[in-house]
Amino acid sequence: RITKKIPLYQIDWMSYILVLTAILCGAYFFVYAEKKYWVESSQMVLMLMIALITGGLFIFKELLVKRPTFNFEVFKYANLRIGFLLFFLFYISRATLSLCHSAMFSIWNWDPSRVAGVQYINGLGNVIGLILAAFFLMKSVSTKVIFIVGFTLIAVFHFWFTFLFVPDVALSDIIIPYVLQGIGVGFLFVPLILFTTSSVPANMAVSSGIVGVSGRFWGSTIGFCVMQNATVFLNKKHFLKLSQFITGENPEAQQTITATAQSFIAKGYSADNANTLALKKVFGTVAKQATLLADMEIYTIVGYGLVVLIILIACNQHLRQTMTLVKSKIWIG
Repeated sequence: RITKKIPLYQIDWMSYILVLTAILCGAYFFVYAEKKYWVESSQMVLMLMIALITGGLFIFKELLVKRPTFNFEVFKYANLRIGFLLFFLFYISRATLSLCHSAMFSIWNWDPSRVAGVQYINGLGNVIGLILAAFFLMKSVSTKVIFIVGFTLIAVFHFWFTFLFVPDVALSDIIIPYVLQGIGVGFLFVPLILFTTSSVPANMAVSSGIVGVSGRFWGSTIGFCVMQNATVFLNKKHFLKLSQFITGENPEAQQTITATAQSFIAKGYSADNANTLALKKVFGTVAKQATLLADMEIYTIVGYGLVVLIILIACNQHLRQTMTLVKSKIWIG
């Protein structure tokens, strides 16, 4: 055990209640705010206020008590702050995978069993990445190099998949980028944990572990929120732009609508119903194209963001100096 056993009556239940309330209300706000139009909803405003108040009370209480449940002194260590930030950005970059799964269902019309099979491919990449990370760490490879390689693999996945957001894709087309993404995630996960938790004294190990878990939780939650809002905003933007070409003055659009309507008439529909169904089909195609363009734009932005992060990791002198410390404490000592 890292810490000694504590009787139940000595547990600071009030702190747990405060932080749990802040986490639940904060997560609810980020997940549902877009659907309820953010602060236009009184429910969202209430959730945000509760999260901020209980979170503030928790921080204030922990700073005042003699034996805090969470020791905020851990944030004095630069490595822990860097580890938390990397964890946070790591899970935001992982959140883009949901866009791929959404495209599989709504654009490519894959059945659930096929999508589940893709998950196994990604899981295989995770296993390979974990094995490679363990091998590199045991060989005393700098954690900084591991970070660069891992984030590079995830960046390659984003740039590669940008060109796969097309109306139809075969499973064979996405296998390699999906495996690369899994390898990158598995390659980064254990080194990030070790880097974050080993950067503080042993008596603060629990608090450093909580920081790592917090980075993971809030990175996933806020990442989901960012992707959801970015998708909705870009979808509307591209749909409105593409819809401008479906006018009476556009001969190609009219030709497509006429041909589609004729195909419905040939199936036995009346002229009015055929025209309505033709317009619905055309605008459905436009909506799919808007979604694909939005996904491409998001993946491109995240890919370039990861490139910037890789450059910052490579140029960070403090990070370079601390890799040997982590190596020696965990694997050599």
